[in-house]
Amino acid sequence: MAFCRKCGIEIEDSAKFCPACGEPTHDDPFETAKNTAESKFNELNDTEDCTDKYEKSDIEDNKIISLFAYAGILILVPVIGAKGSPFAQFHIAQGINLIIAEVIIAAAIGVLSAIFSFSASLGAIISIISGVTELAILALIIIGVINCLNGRAKELPVIGKWKIIK
Repeated sequence: MAFCRKCGIEIEDSAKFCPACGEPTHDDPFETAKNTAESKFNELNDTEDCTDKYEKSDIEDNKIISLFAYAGILILVPVIGAKGSPFAQFHIAQGINLIIAEVIIAAAIGVLSAIFSFSASLGAIISIISGVTELAILALIIIGVINCLNGRAKELPVIGKWKIIK
């Protein structure tokens, strides 16, 4: 026999819900997975937030143009169009980090593909690694865009601390 974690009544071990209060007796695996993923994401995205270093007017005036910092070659839009904006410069630096990470990953995948081109199974593994890294880059782009839209100067996970430009 077990006890309900909400109301304390004794319940059968096989019961899915408490007969008294309706509380589930076992954790929902989908809810557990969601909570785990959410906590891992929050842990990964727990990066430095330096929004308070920027003036609110600068943030409001330049957050839309700063979005382009996360769109590859379109990074030139804020580079040219928001030269005097420290907020835009922050996001440009994050965008440059993202571009550098993409180039490094693409080069590494290319080298691995060339080295292991003789093996179909290793080629398949490299393709999977390539897909996962592309998803990771997409996640970083989305995080950067969301931070920008929210008027936040928050470093990207993993690559945000790189200081390529000052």
